[in-house]
Amino acid sequence: MKLDEFYTVPCPVEGCEKKATVHRSMPAGYTGLCPCQAVWLQLGWSTTADYNRVPYLVVAPEEPKRRGGRG
Repeated sequence: MKLDEFYTVPCPVEGCEKKATVHRSMPAGYTGLCPCQAVWLQLGWSTTADYNRVPYLVVAPEEPKRRGGRG
């Protein structure tokens, strides 16, 4: 993978100065823990006027449900 396929996105939580690394192939709606481990974040993509994709993070409304597992 080339380095230009990754983006650095700041955590949207007030007071958190951590940043997450996002690969351009990650789908919108992907959830993960904030690098500070405080909240769940959800990935979104916006498009600029010249059609470049720009990632952004928002606080997820709830903890994601786990898929699969043992049981």
